[in-house]
Amino acid sequence: MIDRHRRARPVLTVTLLWGTLICLGAGFLMGASGCAGSPPREAVTPSGFKMLRVGDLAIAGQPSAPQLGEIVKAGYKTVITVRKPDEIDWNEAAEVTSRGMRFGQIPSAPETIEVSLLSRVRSMIEQSPKPVLLHCSSGNRAAIVWGMLEAGKRPDEEILQIAEDAGLKEQYRPLLVDYLNKHSEGKGRLR
Repeated sequence: MIDRHRRARPVLTVTLLWGTLICLGAGFLMGASGCAGSPPREAVTPSGFKMLRVGDLAIAGQPSAPQLGEIVKAGYKTVITVRKPDEIDWNEAAEVTSRGMRFGQIPSAPETIEVSLLSRVRSMIEQSPKPVLLHCSSGNRAAIVWGMLEAGKRPDEEILQIAEDAGLKEQYRPLLVDYLNKHSEGKGRLR
C-alpha cells in the first residue's frame, strides 16, 4: 500500500526549491535586490558613483551629467530629486530627459519633510518606469524620504540601517527615528 502523504513531500520540496530558485534568479537577472527581505545592494558605476539599491529604487547623492549616462546604461528609467532648483548649477532635467529617462523634482529640506511631500514622492515613484534613482545632494534627504516611505513595510531597525548605509547623517537620524516611532508598527521602540 502506498502512503500518499510520503509521496507528496518530494513534490512539495521540489516546488519550494524551484520557487526559491526562480525568485533568486529573477533578482540576479534584473539587478534588483531580489525577493522580499533581500538585503539592499550597493551599485557603483565605472566613474565611482555609488547608489544603494533596494528593490526597484536606488538611493544616492547627486550624479554628475556624465554619470547620468552610466545610470542609463545600468538600466534606470527614472530620476527623482528632492533637491531645490537653486541647489544645482546645471539643468539636470534636460540632461536626464535627453538621455531618455523620466525626471521628477520634489524640493525639500531635511527639517521640512512632511506627509504631503511623502505622498507626492510616493505617487511619483509608483507612476514612474522602474528602476528609479531617488537622490539629493549627498544621499541624506533621499535616505530620510525613503525611510519614511518604508515605515510599516519593514522592521524599523532595518529601515534605519539601510537609510544610514545610503547616506543618512547622524544629525538628521532623530528625524527618521521620530517618524518611525510615530508611524510604524514598532511605535516608540527606536532611540
